[in-house]
Amino acid sequence: MKTNRKTIFIVEDQEMYANIIKVSIENKNTAVHIFSTGEECVANLSMNPDVVIMDYELDDGSHTNMNGIETLAAIKDQAPNTEVVMLSGHDDVKVVTNSIKAGAYDYVVKNENAMINVKNRMKNIFKNMALVQEMKELRILRTGIVAIAVIACVFAIFSADIMA
Repeated sequence: MKTNRKTIFIVEDQEMYANIIKVSIENKNTAVHIFSTGEECVANLSMNPDVVIMDYELDDGSHTNMNGIETLAAIKDQAPNTEVVMLSGHDDVKVVTNSIKAGAYDYVVKNENAMINVKNRMKNIFKNMALVQEMKELRILRTGIVAIAVIACVFAIFSADIMA
C-alpha cells in the first residue's frame, strides 16, 4: 500500500535548474528524484511517481536521447495515472498544445514565476488525487451499504416466509 508521501520525478538536463526545482518543492511529504534524461526517468517508473516535472527539450547535445514529448508518451504508456507537468523556456502556443495533447497535465514556462507556477500545479494535482481517492472510498462505502441492504431484505423475506 502506498503511503501519503508523494514521489516526484524531475527530468531536467540542466543540473542546476533541476536542483532549484528540487529545493523549491521538496518537503517532508515528498520524495524527489532527479533524472537528466528521459531514458533514466522511464527506467525508474517502477518507483511509481505521482508527478513528473519535465523539461520539454531534453537535449544533452547528442540528439540521441528521448525528448520531452517522447518521454511523456512513454510515461503515459507505462504509468497512465502519473501526472506530468512540462517545463520549457518556450512561450509558444504550439509547444503548449503539443504537450497537452500528448497527455501532460499542464505546461509551465521557465521564467521568474516558474517555481511558483510549478508549486501551484503540484498543489492542484495533489488536491485532485485526494478527491479521486475520496470518491473511490465513497464508492466502496456505498457498495457496502447496498450489500447490507440487500442482505437485510433477503433476510426479511425469508423470515416472513418462515413465520407464515
